[in-house]
Amino acid sequence: MEVYGEKPKRFTKEWWEYFWDYYKWHTIGVAFVLFIIAITAVQCANKIDYDIIIDYVSEFYLTDEDTENLRNLVQENIDDVNGNGEKQAQIVYINMSEDLDAQMLAAMQAKLVAELSCTDSYLFLMSEKYADQLSEYEMFDKPSEWAGTAAGDSDTVCLANSAALETIGLNADKIYIGVRSLRDSDKDKKKEQIKHDTALKIAQYLVK
Repeated sequence: MEVYGEKPKRFTKEWWEYFWDYYKWHTIGVAFVLFIIAITAVQCANKIDYDIIIDYVSEFYLTDEDTENLRNLVQENIDDVNGNGEKQAQIVYINMSEDLDAQMLAAMQAKLVAELSCTDSYLFLMSEKYADQLSEYEMFDKPSEWAGTAAGDSDTVCLANSAALETIGLNADKIYIGVRSLRDSDKDKKKEQIKHDTALKIAQYLVK
């Protein structure tokens, strides 16, 4: 820990005043990030069993109206995967806007890590920046295997010409799509395969 001025004896009243004066914003920032991680972990533990989860990771804003329109579009084109009598899609918005302060951006990055590690999300919509970053981890199925000639050699596909997204008025010029590969650590292989295949189906629909 960096020291400013004369440091009082640890854990005395003067030391706490000294610590708060010099490390207040560091402490608040760390506490906020830990709070976001804890909330995400609780959500993962008590989450609804959605038929599909889609993560939107971008520095470009997605309005509430666009989010709802996208959710409805997806729900119209999926099956009742979990057999609960409903078609349920969740859009997880991970806002990476450059307008965020450092603490909030760190919290969003922590949320993304939590999404990648403890949810059954297989479909990712991203800006080019985050499509490139996540592709470096080789986490996506090769689009050449599911998207045909539209994909080229990239791990993601740009949705600029998506006829489906045009129907809901969503400008997808800066949106890329990727399907996360099945992980060796996935416990329920059969269930995860079904959710992966559902993501693949929606990806193919959106790429058209």
